[in-house]
Amino acid sequence: MLKRVIKITKIPSAVRLWLKEQLGNIKSVTALKGATSSLLYKIEAENKTAVLRLYNNQEWLNKEPDLAQHEAASLDWAHQVLPSKVPKVLAVDETGKYCDLPAVLMSFVEGDVQIQPQTLDPWLRELASILSTLHSTPFPQEFDWHYFAYSDVETLQVPEWTRHPDLWKKAIHLSQCLPPEDQQRIIHRDFHPVNVLWSDGRISGIVDWVNACIGPIGVDVGHCRMNLVALFGVEAAERFLHYYCTFNPTFRYTLYWDLVSYLDFVYPGPPEVYQGWQDYGVTDLTKEIVTHRLENYLEYLFLSQT
Repeated sequence: MLKRVIKITKIPSAVRLWLKEQLGNIKSVTALKGATSSLLYKIEAENKTAVLRLYNNQEWLNKEPDLAQHEAASLDWAHQVLPSKVPKVLAVDETGKYCDLPAVLMSFVEGDVQIQPQTLDPWLRELASILSTLHSTPFPQEFDWHYFAYSDVETLQVPEWTRHPDLWKKAIHLSQCLPPEDQQRIIHRDFHPVNVLWSDGRISGIVDWVNACIGPIGVDVGHCRMNLVALFGVEAAERFLHYYCTFNPTFRYTLYWDLVSYLDFVYPGPPEVYQGWQDYGVTDLTKEIVTHRLENYLEYLFLSQT
């Protein structure tokens, strides 16, 4: 389905005026890459560097009109947990009253997206460590957003493109069962390598918090594993899980959340090459490679349980 998106080639005057009220004189505005469902800009002011997100995906806004409020609340919480690694909210235009689109203005976090590490294992270990730190913090009493699966498990059908129709039937059936108990925390809900910033070999930031919600931590683990499989293969996802369990010994792995994450990530398919991977230098992936890796992963998930 094509998503109707409001295109903006430059910052409108209304947005510039709002930015000036928040930051003072604006020196430069630079579009940032990697954002696929919103517009993202680096704002250089006289005494501060900030990031502006404009929500321009009308289909998404129709479903979730509180996107700016949601991200701001998520950032407020996460900044308390990881103050040096999560942007601080500077201003919010929840309804687009000033910017014509809902907007969040946040502090700039130094670092770069690195999805082609020279040595994979330390990189995976660092990812697992920061996620376990995030999951170690109980959620506040008041947080209005709660986990839901992106796929309607009651209506899922086995896709024609898969070479494992029997495993798909099994995965769909298991996903329709009662979810197992899992630690409930505020989860990022879109934790994967493109949303992580690095500096000097260490993680310096976690960004894109608009999907954060109270939910089972296995969802964050499962979603990151899906991305790692697509980028590197099954072994990378297994190493990440090993390190996560080491850093969070109270975590009890269950197949269920990996299967739900798989269906959310792949269905209806066939799998595509995520634009964010290409934006940050991964140019050797094809649809065929990604599909092959994900099909192997589904097979592996069931074999690992026998």
